[in-house]
Amino acid sequence: MESFDRTAGRPGWRSVPRVLRFGSPIAREFWSTVGAVAIAAATLSGQEPPKISGEWKLGGHDPAITGRGNATDGQLSVGTVIRALSISQNAKSITIEEQDAMWGANTIVYHLDGTAVTNTFRMLLGKTGFLSGNRPVDVVEKVPGAEYTSKWKGSQLISAITVEVPGEREARRYEETIALDADGVLSIRIRRVGTGDSRTLYYKKQ
Repeated sequence: MESFDRTAGRPGWRSVPRVLRFGSPIAREFWSTVGAVAIAAATLSGQEPPKISGEWKLGGHDPAITGRGNATDGQLSVGTVIRALSISQNAKSITIEEQDAMWGANTIVYHLDGTAVTNTFRMLLGKTGFLSGNRPVDVVEKVPGAEYTSKWKGSQLISAITVEVPGEREARRYEETIALDADGVLSIRIRRVGTGDSRTLYYKKQ
């Protein structure tokens, strides 16, 4: 019977000790160690998704707005400034509970495997209400049926959002980016696709 060590055309194979040949217990231990080192290296390089569970309050940086801004006559028109977030996270999903004293709570679920999920989306639709003293204020409405499709891209969670607004012929499309920086500041940036309009809110963990 021919020997397993017949290695014509495989330079260097004979230099590998027999104990490290595939299939032996020591080989399995060796390659398991190599895999663990590779995973650790990926973690240190920042490729593992950040852990963002917890309670967050608005802060860290001032809100940033580009383009025509978040107003009823602009292209963005995405709700009010949310001052507090409660976030839970597991391997399959992230859930963000938006807490707003004036407009109430709103829950957003993100599937992390790229499958779509339906949420309620806060929007400014051009309606005006009044606070005490007859001070006018833009009314934030909840539009049901917004479709979120999310996936990690490195350390950022990127979501494509499609919103069917009643009375509008075409759906509005947004892109949202959630990221955690080295100083522990959580940023949530949303922009309307096809425009230069965006808004970024920043949060510090409590």
